[in-house]
Amino acid sequence: RIWDVRTCRLANIALTGHASKVTGVVTSPSDPDVAVTVSADRTIKLWKLGSARCTRTFRSSTARRVAILPDSGLIVSGHIDGKLRFWDHRTTRAEAVKEIDLHPGREVYSVISTLAGGTVATCGRGSVVCVVDTRELRIRSRLSATGFMVERMPFATPAFSPSANHLI
Repeated sequence: RIWDVRTCRLANIALTGHASKVTGVVTSPSDPDVAVTVSADRTIKLWKLGSARCTRTFRSSTARRVAILPDSGLIVSGHIDGKLRFWDHRTTRAEAVKEIDLHPGREVYSVISTLAGGTVATCGRGSVVCVVDTRELRIRSRLSATGFMVERMPFATPAFSPSANHLI
């Protein structure tokens, strides 16, 4: 559902098309008319908000979280199997263009992108935050610390500072 926060009412449009619960949603930082949803129905959908039309569907068996990279045509999804997958919505390719095993065998709880792009951070079971260079599609660093635990907190989401020099 889409809410109009100015009127506190449901908008006259709805994004319909998933066959099961939506587990993640994100809007594009570079295009206010674009959103991406991920669902337990094993699909990732790209939407045009103005028309509430699904423009692209990707099939992915274990995706739970999603982000859009503002500096490219890539959608990033975090999965139950601990992998991060990259999807290019500008092409007709139906499968992921790249896959990185960040949290082997442990669920990815969150995926966030810097506003400028170029970097994604994930938080996953195993109490590790992974920082990924999205231009080279490689792991930049794995962050952990004594006392840092996200083991049973699937809502754990890090945040980048506006400069992207710090991860909170």
